[in-house]
Amino acid sequence: MTSPGASSSAPISAPTRIPDGPATALAKLRESKGGLLVLALLVGAGAGLGAVAFRWMIKGFTLLLSGHQDYSAAGHSANPYVPWLGRFFVLLAPVLAGLLYGPLVQRYAREARATACPR
Repeated sequence: MTSPGASSSAPISAPTRIPDGPATALAKLRESKGGLLVLALLVGAGAGLGAVAFRWMIKGFTLLLSGHQDYSAAGHSANPYVPWLGRFFVLLAPVLAGLLYGPLVQRYAREARATACPR
């Protein structure tokens, strides 16, 4: 046994502190039950907000393309923005959307092509 006043031969070093950053904070969230609850709430809120935004976009594009809040309730009347087309604007809207969508898929997302189309 060593006496109480004697020192040991091995030096004692201070524990190294791992810096706190976004990666360690995220790891702490994933490892604790409370953190998982917070992450689940954030994911759920994000999904809910995404659904609401998607619904608003549907309403907005319906109003933009048909000129009515609810085209089916409007009795399939003509679009007030292009009255000279009559009811044929229903054919024109998907054609214009396809002309916009096609080049975007061709340039940025070739893997999003329909699989039924021969290449």
